[in-house]
Amino acid sequence: MPSSLTLSSSAKQIHRRPLLSFTPSSLSHLELHRCSLLRSKTPVKRQPPPPTTQHPEVGQTPCSIILSNECMINTSGMPHNALGRLKAIYLREPALVSTIPPLSSPDNNLRQRYGVIEASEGVIEASEKMKHVAAVVKHQKDPLRALEMFNSVKKEDGFKHNLLTYKCMVEKLGYHGEFEAMEGMIAEMRMNMDNGLLEGVYTSAIRNYGRKGKIQDAVNVFERMDFYNCEPSVQSYNAIMNILVEHKYFDQAHKVYMRMRDRGILPDVYTFTIRIKSFCRMRRPHAALRLLNNMPAQGCEYNAVAYCAVIRGFYEENNPGEAYELFVEMLRLGFLPNNITFNKLIHTLCKNGDVQESERLLNKVFKRGVSPNLFTFNIFIQGLCRKGMLTEAARMLDSLKKGCL
Repeated sequence: MPSSLTLSSSAKQIHRRPLLSFTPSSLSHLELHRCSLLRSKTPVKRQPPPPTTQHPEVGQTPCSIILSNECMINTSGMPHNALGRLKAIYLREPALVSTIPPLSSPDNNLRQRYGVIEASEGVIEASEKMKHVAAVVKHQKDPLRALEMFNSVKKEDGFKHNLLTYKCMVEKLGYHGEFEAMEGMIAEMRMNMDNGLLEGVYTSAIRNYGRKGKIQDAVNVFERMDFYNCEPSVQSYNAIMNILVEHKYFDQAHKVYMRMRDRGILPDVYTFTIRIKSFCRMRRPHAALRLLNNMPAQGCEYNAVAYCAVIRGFYEENNPGEAYELFVEMLRLGFLPNNITFNKLIHTLCKNGDVQESERLLNKVFKRGVSPNLFTFNIFIQGLCRKGMLTEAARMLDSLKKGCL
């Protein structure tokens, strides 16, 4: 059992904000308008652009529809609203700001009077530069060189990093284990951005700490989210619970789950899968099965990942009968595991030397269109070697070389 972690209870935490209710009514007008347009399949009718326009329409997006409508509603002041809305969209979702249609209006002097086009083009140019910086950071293999480039562009006149570039830099540093630099970057983000938008950044830091085995640091990041006015959602809870389960901190993972429920946050399918995995690793497959059967009542549909987690639990407990019965039930319900999920399942069997059972499961899924890949055969070969069936392992390897499998 691993050493204990410092996981503060909700009763002892200080500086916690009241729980926020994320209802549709609390969303801004912009978010509601954009969401409704994204769901709608009927495009909004727009006036054709003037024939003399210097800015031909490249393509309509929800962003462009909103801006055009703002300018057509009223010519006395709405273009300023359109520009403000454009900037708000850009700050929240830079990828949405890619093309700007002509601002249709009965007034031909609208652009000259308000300078909307010129201002909008400046925002678009900045957006393209942000995406370029983010791409350079992602493709730079050396995280410290990426950080040097990231800091150098801040010295350019008028350039200011946004959520996209900051997030890429934090992920790059965290992935390569440069945690001191990563924490410094997160602190800089807190000073320059709305902390309520930084959940994805915190979640990335939690996962990268977990990958490197720094579990207490991952917990610390999670605990600080509330303090810095960033309300954790189910994604953040799932991230920290998964790390705790992977490193066998089962009690702490359950406490995190109970805190999530106390706050009124509903579990999703990933939450159930993590908890199922936790029960199986505690050698309690029947408890995992009960949780699996309870998923529809909690508003979550079954999936192959959850099924295979329970099946693996039964195989690990040397209960092949119930495991195979559950496997057949999964296929009967139409849930086919992908290669990654299936390979994890047969790895459990081959690790214990049960190659024949692995072949039986493979034949079942192969008939339904799931094809084995090189990792699948590698698992089989290792299982045959563990079983002492070296001739069969060599035969399978030769068949792979000849392309017969």
